[in-house]
Amino acid sequence: MAWIIPIIFLAAALLEVCGDAIVRSGLRGNQPLAVALGCLLLAAYGVMVIWVLWDFARLLGVYVAVSLASGPEKPRTAASA
Repeated sequence: MAWIIPIIFLAAALLEVCGDAIVRSGLRGNQPLAVALGCLLLAAYGVMVIWVLWDFARLLGVYVAVSLASGPEKPRTAASA
């Protein structure tokens, strides 16, 4: 059953990234339904993360490690924002 934890963690990460992107585009495009959908995805992310019974310090450590391993983000300039 331990094999399911990485799958849950990956699914939660996808929910977080997609939820954030949808909320951003909804706010920028003045689309309240997109903002609501993004909020639902972010809520689902929260539920998934809590579903895995890890203590918070361990979960945060894994989250930071995955974020750092994914590589540095390219700095955004005013023209690309």
